[in-house]
Amino acid sequence: MVPPFANDSGDPALNSFAKGITENVIGGLIGFENVRVFGVDPRSRYDAETALRAVAPGVHIGYVLKGRINRAGNQIQITVALLQAADDQYLWSGRFCREFSPGTMIDVPHDIALQVTGVLAQPHGVLDKEELQNTAGIRSRSLAHQNGCL
Repeated sequence: MVPPFANDSGDPALNSFAKGITENVIGGLIGFENVRVFGVDPRSRYDAETALRAVAPGVHIGYVLKGRINRAGNQIQITVALLQAADDQYLWSGRFCREFSPGTMIDVPHDIALQVTGVLAQPHGVLDKEELQNTAGIRSRSLAHQNGCL
C-alpha cells in the first residue's frame, strides 16, 4: 500500500509535488509484475489502512511504503520507508536530496520514483529478499537504513 506522501515543508504549494511523487512511485511499482499496489485517496478522512479496508475488504496488505517531503531553501529532501504491515517493522529507508527549482519540479519526482522502485522491486531487491526470508521461515531482520542522501 502506498498512502500519499506527506508534505512536511509547511508550504501548501508543495502538496501537488508530494502528490506527484506518490503517483510516480505507484506508477513505477506497478511496472513490476510481482508487485500489486494499492493507493489511497488523499481526500479520505480515514487513515490509509482504514480507507483501503473500506474500499477493498479482505485484501491482504503485506507492506506499506510511506514518504515525506521537506524543503530547505533550494533543496528538497524526500524520505521514504518500507514497513511490514503486520507489525510496522521497518525493512528499508532511504533519503533523497535534490536541488529544487521550477526547472526540476517535473524531473525530481520521476528520478526519485525510479530509484525507490529499483531498490524495492527489482530482482534481488528489498521485496524479493523479504519474501525469500518469509517463505524460508526465517524471521526477517531490518535491512540497512541509508543515512545519507541518495
